[in-house]
Amino acid sequence: MKFPFPPARLLGTLAIFALGFIVPTAHAVLITFDDDGDQVTSNFRFGQGSDPIENNNYLEWASTGLAVVVYDADGSAGAGVSLFSVDQSNILDIKADIAMSTSGSFGFLITDGGTTSNAYLAIFNVNNGATLDQIRFFSGARTDNATSGTSHLDTTADSGVNTSTTVFSHYELVYGINASNQPVLTFTVGTFSQSLALPIFDAHASVQVGLRYNGSGTLRVDNFSIQSLPVPEPGSPTLIAGFLAALPFLVRRKRVSGFSLRICSL
Repeated sequence: MKFPFPPARLLGTLAIFALGFIVPTAHAVLITFDDDGDQVTSNFRFGQGSDPIENNNYLEWASTGLAVVVYDADGSAGAGVSLFSVDQSNILDIKADIAMSTSGSFGFLITDGGTTSNAYLAIFNVNNGATLDQIRFFSGARTDNATSGTSHLDTTADSGVNTSTTVFSHYELVYGINASNQPVLTFTVGTFSQSLALPIFDAHASVQVGLRYNGSGTLRVDNFSIQSLPVPEPGSPTLIAGFLAALPFLVRRKRVSGFSLRICSL
């Protein structure tokens, strides 16, 4: 069968077509705690409770009570502030692998600029081997004391996560801003996921990211990442998929009825 255009040209055109919907990442951070040196004190500002340490290639808390750190490229001794921009076109994707030795809670804080107050908080409570795991959302939390703020949602389900210091579970929080300027949080831990648009209409657009642990045992953090990503164009994946799915039909029509397909330069 003879194509109405060279296959190589078709593939190249499709690649350009697809790339037109991809926007480079604006800002990305990845900390694996595997390099030489102390990546804890060089990348986090300590806020509340006991300070974590870098132990066996993890950020580790081994104490009782509440503890908070905030990501800051200047580290615990610096006065710098590491900010990320979020708007209706860009979201913030925060991930970490977590191991917790006993039942407790771990979550992410989204702070307003370089302040210690008025933060959004997404918390996960693990209940070992039971179906009572919880995801909770708050506003008005603080990074410098135990204040969690106003509760907006408390849901219970089985996440499949159990307590362990050697088995890590994946935690992911996506923060975005909707058309009504509300903060939208989507928190996923294991097989448990929950989303909420907070009833606030002045969402934080320049933010810092914090980690919050409350428990009586050891908690380990690995593969911590923060990534600014563009909000996907509505319908663009569907458009590309539909175009690719239609190609065999168009080629068959060419063979049967002389139909020709013309690819325009993009």
